[in-house]
Amino acid sequence: STNTTKIRLHDGKSEHSFPADSSCCQDDGILGCDSLDLSPSHEEEIDVEPKEKETCCSCLRHMTRPVLICMALVFFKRVALESIVGAAPIVTKNRYGWTIDDVAALQVVNGLIIIPACLFAGYLSTKYEDRLMALCFLSITLFGMVIMFDVSDLMAYHASVTYNEFFILSTGEFRYVTGSLIAFIGVEVCESFTASMMSKVVPSKMAKGTFNAGLLETLVGTGGRAIGDLFVTAMGLLSIRNLLNLLILPGMGLVASSIIMILWNYELLGV
Repeated sequence: STNTTKIRLHDGKSEHSFPADSSCCQDDGILGCDSLDLSPSHEEEIDVEPKEKETCCSCLRHMTRPVLICMALVFFKRVALESIVGAAPIVTKNRYGWTIDDVAALQVVNGLIIIPACLFAGYLSTKYEDRLMALCFLSITLFGMVIMFDVSDLMAYHASVTYNEFFILSTGEFRYVTGSLIAFIGVEVCESFTASMMSKVVPSKMAKGTFNAGLLETLVGTGGRAIGDLFVTAMGLLSIRNLLNLLILPGMGLVASSIIMILWNYELLGV
């Protein structure tokens, strides 16, 4: 029998057959091909699919549950991070009378500590799964925020307009700095594992073009920062005296929700 090549066009039209030893061309400009060398009694089918127009909506249509979970983790961590770092100048000035130089020194220490922490996280990533490391560092973040939480402010014991300095359960400068460093390291290192985890669960159709998973992650992170800043402003207008607890308590809730979300969908995030 004559060797033929079948070309199936996904445009609602029928198949077109061409001799295998000759060039093939369509007058309407849809298809053109060179000579095809086929083995005897062999037919090759080539599917020509129309290219989908690249839009934001087309990217969202390919969104999967693991990707949504990773996006939520990025958003929650950004809001929690703003509660820790973004509000530091306001909290430290009103509670401890810190100056701009004191706050700058704290941020320098944060920057110096995060470098070896990220190197250590890179080493851990070669030994353990991303989902397990994300759980561990979210737990570290939650522990640091618990240290920062001022229990004495819940007892209606306000001996000062700043904080209850001489009450044993109050959050002094040492507790605040320690908790801030621990929480900051945990949330920053966890972000690298979340990004790694997302890169492995994202569908191939969301990994190309302009409207891809990377763009969505950037938009979600930026939105988390904006919401966090608005939240800090709203809580500051509500009560400067209790600003620390007003920020830390919801932040603890977001981090705890992230931990529960990973545990609930642990198998889905396995890569």
